Amino acid sequence: MIELDTWLENIIGTCEMLTDGTIEQAWLSDDGSKTSITSFDELYEQIFDDLDSEQYVQSSEFINGLTETSRHVANDFLISIQQLDDYKVKREIEQSSLLLESKQWSSLLVLAERLLKLLRSEVKKV
Repeated sequence: MIELDTWLENIIGTCEMLTDGTIEQAWLSDDGSKTSITSFDELYEQIFDDLDSEQYVQSSEFINGLTETSRHVANDFLISIQQLDDYKVKREIEQSSLLLESKQWSSLLVLAERLLKLLRSEVKKV
């Protein structure tokens, strides 16, 4: 399992790219020059496969390393990605632009911004 700082660094980086529009721009222009997250499927893969976030949030390192608020928001963020995936699959959405217009996407961005603020303060403590 990866170290807490590595997991945090990757989640913070993803949240930054979500909130500053880097990911949206990459998806709409199919441009991988600023991020390797060029599709929703890649976002999902990096969060749940590469970072093994679903298992990681159950680890003692995660539980003991972050405040309760940060843990809850991180879990909500992960659930939001899963809900967006469910939405994409059920509606058979293939175009990124349609996914980016959804209320599920808007909810994910709100959580990403909140999580980013919380984790930045957590990193200062670690």
